[in-house]
Amino acid sequence: MSVSQKVLVLGLGASGRTAARFYASRGFEVLAADTRPQPPRLDELQKEIPNLKFLGGAVSPVIVAEVSEVMISPGLSPEYSVFAPAVKEAKHRGIAVVGEIELFARELKKLKAETGYAPKIIGITGTNGKTTTTMLSTAIIAEAGKSVVAAGNVGPNALGELEKHRQVGTLPDFWVLELSSFQLETTESLHCDSAALLNITEDHIDWHGSMEKYAAAKRKIFSADTVRVLNREDPGSMLSAEGVPSDLVHTFGSDAPKKIGDFGISDVGAVVAALAGFGPKKVVLILGGDGKGQDFAPLKAPIETHAKGAVFIGRDAPLIEKEVDYPGLLKAHAKTMAEAVREARAMAKPGDTILLSPACASWDMFKDYADRSAQFVAAAKEIAEEEGQLC
Repeated sequence: MSVSQKVLVLGLGASGRTAARFYASRGFEVLAADTRPQPPRLDELQKEIPNLKFLGGAVSPVIVAEVSEVMISPGLSPEYSVFAPAVKEAKHRGIAVVGEIELFARELKKLKAETGYAPKIIGITGTNGKTTTTMLSTAIIAEAGKSVVAAGNVGPNALGELEKHRQVGTLPDFWVLELSSFQLETTESLHCDSAALLNITEDHIDWHGSMEKYAAAKRKIFSADTVRVLNREDPGSMLSAEGVPSDLVHTFGSDAPKKIGDFGISDVGAVVAALAGFGPKKVVLILGGDGKGQDFAPLKAPIETHAKGAVFIGRDAPLIEKEVDYPGLLKAHAKTMAEAVREARAMAKPGDTILLSPACASWDMFKDYADRSAQFVAAAKEIAEEEGQLC
């Protein structure tokens, strides 16, 4: 067996076992080590991989010299675990030290070269909120009718899922990867089309050695052309915007969005997002109410692009009209929702959309936002019945 066909797998948890199977399927002799004298499912793994050699917790420099690559599981620090001397020896000899996500990234590149498979990769990292964000992102993509697989730190591991879907011919359009600092530390080849760094707070210092190293590992989720989603309320997250073209940076926070494409708690973002889904001059918009002192100027550009008409309601209707008006915009004012829907219907032509997106609080005219929506639905149904149409 030549040196080029031997690998050392450090750690036989889920990632390590998957990596061992992967290497064995590619013709490698697998040497494996673990801090536990009898890691779970070792017998099962040895039956699957007859040439697997289990070393226990003893890895000498001599053994490292025999292999062409070292795979280290994410639970083991390359610098501070019991296997740190072996990792140091490997690096000294120029032997690659990789993690399971690096193997996943390499396989993606290989598949692209061989078959043209080029899915979108969305990466999500941060000290807190990774799993929730991963699950929400996956659900949104699935709802849009795209095939998607969530993997990584959230489980199952990405390499195993890639192998499984490749074998049965169900490779997805999207991968959503929850990535820990442990996984990113040993990853070099991954290219995320879009990635979110949710937050950075002090954590895992015993694994990385310092807060600076921890943060640096997190930032490895970004490539030069990755679209970055950052938390504008978290200084550690926002450091990843420095020196990056503005069109590659989108931010989120609990305040109002700062620019189109940002996210926040604002009625200025709901309207922009709603209009973005329609073609030019295809919308008649109903908007207005209690503006709570917000700046409506950012609405002008998307309204000019997508709206042919607007019906203004509520206390701040005159202010909003002044901010968003453009030559050619069809305009009307209404004192009730029923009146507003009828005014909008008069402006609309077949193929247009009447959109209730008020950009304001509802309390000046309605009990709450639910009452406002209910009145809109009731008015639309009444007009539909009059015109003999189905709602």
